[in-house]
Amino acid sequence: MGFQAQGLRKYCDTIRVQVHSPSHLEWVGRVQPAPYCDQYKIRIHYRTNTRFVPRPEVTVLNPLLELRDGKGCPHRYAEQKPCLYYPPGNEWRPDMLLALSIVPWTSRWLYFYEIWLTTGEWHGGGIEH
Repeated sequence: MGFQAQGLRKYCDTIRVQVHSPSHLEWVGRVQPAPYCDQYKIRIHYRTNTRFVPRPEVTVLNPLLELRDGKGCPHRYAEQKPCLYYPPGNEWRPDMLLALSIVPWTSRWLYFYEIWLTTGEWHGGGIEH
């Protein structure tokens, strides 16, 4: 987890990074998808001591994701948890730095979220699941 924490400190706007154990990291930081977009505070939980393939879990903390016409945007796992990639597609692997994959992917997802919030159309691609 040390190399993940170092990468996040080096490449990202970090508020806090905590290595809870050799297999558990929590990062809180900020991303701004584009100069005219909101700045978002996000959290990444990453655990490697699972019986499944380890996957980072991203949560949008502030501002919270909004509904449009009473519905949440597509490509989310839960209300504030964006779906950044299709796990069966092996787009993300545990040897990838979170700072150079998950954080920019989150920023890109938030960019398409803001477009969806304005237009009602999701332009970020993705696979329905």
